[in-house]
Amino acid sequence: MNPVLAGFSFVLVKKDSFRSNRLYNKGMITFYRNGEHGEIIKSEKKEEASWVDVVHASREELEQLQAEYSIEPTFLEAAMDEQESAHLEQEQDQLLLIMDLCKEQTEANQKIPKWTTFPFTLIVVPHRLITISQEANPFLEEMKKRRGIKLEEPIHFYLVLLKLVILKYQEYLRTIASTSNEISERLYKKMNNEGLRQLMKLDQSLVYFSSSLQANQNVVEKIQEMDLANDQKVLETTLVECRQASKMSNLYISINERISEGCNNILSNSMNIVVQRLTVITIILSIPAIVFGFYGMNVKSLSLPHPWIPIALALIASLACWIYFKLSERYK
Repeated sequence: MNPVLAGFSFVLVKKDSFRSNRLYNKGMITFYRNGEHGEIIKSEKKEEASWVDVVHASREELEQLQAEYSIEPTFLEAAMDEQESAHLEQEQDQLLLIMDLCKEQTEANQKIPKWTTFPFTLIVVPHRLITISQEANPFLEEMKKRRGIKLEEPIHFYLVLLKLVILKYQEYLRTIASTSNEISERLYKKMNNEGLRQLMKLDQSLVYFSSSLQANQNVVEKIQEMDLANDQKVLETTLVECRQASKMSNLYISINERISEGCNNILSNSMNIVVQRLTVITIILSIPAIVFGFYGMNVKSLSLPHPWIPIALALIASLACWIYFKLSERYK
């Protein structure tokens, strides 16, 4: 087993939307440990706890944790970076694990939801595991309800948590695919800007998902290469789920690209039809103007025995021109 992971207790730090220039109120600290049957229960004594949950951590609290557990400064900076992507780093006797979580954002007057990702950090130091989340993490609440979670093995905890996250990714991807199909059906019936904007929002969510899923998969593959996991079955199943979700996101991105290209082709074709019809109308209407202009010239040699002759010529020529365009295969 890797010496970094040998003999530790578990410390969890969670914070909502941390900013380097902002202090939050002092957070609530809760202690947890494994029960007799593998469940996660609260611990009244700090010394017996394997998991310490710190909610809404302020900068001062994070600095205290850094001083108390001698955390690598670069690890803590990465944990506080909202744009940090999933990766794995090892520095002497410490290990940094970051995964990308997914969430659904709903706003007022928004017809379809928007999906995005945010980082979640685990830092393994000698005898401690420190976990930092920038936003409320519903996946941790799900972990607390599960049995058999080995708090003494941080990689096992990471892989089980990541599998929950990947399953949520897949659920969101299926929702995005269903929403995309509904939008495309409406667009094929009636093209409008609102449907195109909704499709662009789905494309943006899919790009976020694809990038985050690939980064999560790279972390699991690196864990496999470094032989950090004790439970190979959990490692393999998590890696399979990561690859499947990554393929799903890439597939849906490709489908949305085809839908966008199809919409563009339909718009272009519709524009060509409109221009073609306007051209035909312009040509037909120009015939009476030519006839009337010819007879309207002040020339003595042009005889006009009956005043209805120019009108009849204009109507006959226009009708003949319209019949030609109507029967021509080129203009159908």
